[in-house]
Amino acid sequence: MDENELQNRMDRIIEWVKTCDTKASIMLTVLSLSVGIFFPSDFVLSSLLKVITKTFVVSNKGCFSFSALFALLSAMLSVLALVMALKCYVMVLMAKTDENQTKDSNLMLHSYIHFNHISKLTYEEFIRGLELSDVKKDVTSQIYINAKRCAEKFSDYNVGVKWTAVSFLSAIFMIFCLLIYVSYNTL
Repeated sequence: MDENELQNRMDRIIEWVKTCDTKASIMLTVLSLSVGIFFPSDFVLSSLLKVITKTFVVSNKGCFSFSALFALLSAMLSVLALVMALKCYVMVLMAKTDENQTKDSNLMLHSYIHFNHISKLTYEEFIRGLELSDVKKDVTSQIYINAKRCAEKFSDYNVGVKWTAVSFLSAIFMIFCLLIYVSYNTL
């Protein structure tokens, strides 16, 4: 395979990495906006506070409310899932610059393409290395390493999307339970 085809493959993988980073950034923005709009709402906060204080803290009446219990549990699940989703999206966006992450002895680990290795060299060492290096093996190694990183990013992103779905569904269920609780109980 010629160097142009290898470079085209590397460029495609880098575009996939950029795409994944962009998607994760968008999801972080959506989650941030959702939390900023949803949780500070008067209905959600006041209803949850009343559920906790009147049903679980000072309930000497002996009354038990499944809707209050489910509202509280779904609120806890929603927050937990939200934190897990945020963690996944941050993991996608974290830079992974360790050239030695892959323990394959056939890879060219001292790359003259990857910025992390280049930055550790003097200019003279870099020029000398360019003259002596096997460009094809260097590009091939970078294709492999970047493909693995890209797969990790998309895996973290997909897990984050699942946690986001759990968070939103449990938040909707919480609102439904709060509506039932409010309609059947005098707060």
